[in-house]
Amino acid sequence: LENSVQMAREAVSNGITHICCTPHYLEPEFISSWQENDKRLELLKARLKEEKIDLELRLGNEIFLTENTLTDLTENKILKLNESRYILVELPMLNELKYTDKIIDKLIESGYKVIIAHPERYKYVQENADYLIPYLEKGVIFQSNLGSVIGMYGESARKCINELIK
Repeated sequence: LENSVQMAREAVSNGITHICCTPHYLEPEFISSWQENDKRLELLKARLKEEKIDLELRLGNEIFLTENTLTDLTENKILKLNESRYILVELPMLNELKYTDKIIDKLIESGYKVIIAHPERYKYVQENADYLIPYLEKGVIFQSNLGSVIGMYGESARKCINELIK
């Protein structure tokens, strides 16, 4: 909680007014219900109010993409970003999933707006940034980490994000 309060304070000091909190959803290791996550978020909101930190917080998940993702979304096990149609998905860091295209296509066909989390950190994207072009053409959005831009995740991620931005 203290780390979250400090992060909120820093965010506000940098002009940020809204944050969508995205706890990881990685079956079977990191699965907490949306009710558990909502409870934690309400505790944080109450604490920010006490501290007079003016920051709007929403809830979602960073979803590790699996063949179960669509089913888990349909069964409301996974949270969309701020109850919208946008979902934040994470891919493996080292090796591509053979079924990524199929799952992303099904998600898009089902009306979801897919955002791929920090692609600059994936080894196969670092080796070939064109890997992302088919997803871009399908309307997939990409989210990057500030840590990649400043070199916190290594030189390869820093170079890759600069290439992707260009």
